Amino acid sequence: MDTKRKSKILIVEDEFFLAETVKVRLEYLGYEVFYAENGSEALDFLKTNVVDVVLMDIMMPVMDGWEATRRIKADAKLKKLPVIFLTARARTEERAKGMEAGGDDYLTKPFEFQDLIAMVEKWIKK
Repeated sequence: MDTKRKSKILIVEDEFFLAETVKVRLEYLGYEVFYAENGSEALDFLKTNVVDVVLMDIMMPVMDGWEATRRIKADAKLKKLPVIFLTARARTEERAKGMEAGGDDYLTKPFEFQDLIAMVEKWIKK
């Protein structure tokens, strides 16, 4: 990456192995990556930290990704923060619900890592 500072990504995912796998691969590409295991933890993290993009699972304990995204987009300081849903929920209605919640993009699991990178880079460059 040719940026002066590392782009920062927050992964919000309750499946530790998947989150860790994505984190390690993103770090290898030069991103600074943080991790929260549910929407509530993500919101707490975002109160005191700045990131460039959020990778958001939907089905998580404590607070799901739809609610966390609604709260992110309702916050004046965070509303422009890109949120990419990474979820096994592939039905059209669920994708629509994600967009209604304020999601900026939607990638279904399982996914190809290069598709995730292309999506992340698209939103970081905006």
